[in-house]
Amino acid sequence: METKIFIINKENFEQIYLQYWEGMFAFCLKNIQDEEVAKEIVQEVFKSLWERRDDLRLKEVERYLIRAVKLKTFEYIRNKVTRQQHLENFSNNAQKLLLGISVNCRRAITKNLDISQQITCSM
Repeated sequence: METKIFIINKENFEQIYLQYWEGMFAFCLKNIQDEEVAKEIVQEVFKSLWERRDDLRLKEVERYLIRAVKLKTFEYIRNKVTRQQHLENFSNNAQKLLLGISVNCRRAITKNLDISQQITCSM
């Protein structure tokens, strides 16, 4: 039994887009909760499909699109969590640094006050 390879061209690309866009968008939106980001992810998947059309040898377009949109969605979620963790770490480190600077400044001010008081007292 021969397996049919699906060739993507201008005509069937539009048909594929119209047939699968809504379901892909719904999946993204459900998982991301951000309409603009969901649209961008779906657009990115279709853009990649179009750009790679000459190299792709697809047996099932639907399976390819579903898998691609799932991977992009989960990649976005993973990167978002990673960015949030980095921001939290940065924020925590910045606060610690500022507290450290604050403590050092207080020490320096205290030392300067002690010196200035000694100078004032000795005059």
